[in-house]
Amino acid sequence: GRRGYIRYVQPLEPDMEVDKPKAAAEEMTRRNIKSGRTVRVKSQELIVELFDHKKLDGDVISLNFKGEWIVKYHELRSERHKLKLYLDGDKGTNYLMLYANNLGETPPNTVALNIDDGTEVQKVILNADLKTCDIIYFEME
Repeated sequence: GRRGYIRYVQPLEPDMEVDKPKAAAEEMTRRNIKSGRTVRVKSQELIVELFDHKKLDGDVISLNFKGEWIVKYHELRSERHKLKLYLDGDKGTNYLMLYANNLGETPPNTVALNIDDGTEVQKVILNADLKTCDIIYFEME
């Protein structure tokens, strides 16, 4: 059998804190966090597609949603990577934070997100570098 088989999990970078569900964004990284922006949505269930904005240049990113690293060390490509997000009733914790694991060939590390709440799709661009994270806060309408 395959008992005792351990899948290799890439360790987090020193600036990334281990998952703490519902923790504030500031507790999840040692980096500065931009003031970010608020995205108003009509549903608690969102489909978010992420892809490289403009040019494929080897950007590698991690995303933290409500205190959990839901994407780790993902290299952005032109194909869209889909995520399903479920918002909480407490609005303070419904954030999605972009963490740059590298800068690609043309800094900063830029990610395009299509946020679909079932009624409309909103496009948001996030930029992060090795000192600063970008963030969006979701707010239910």
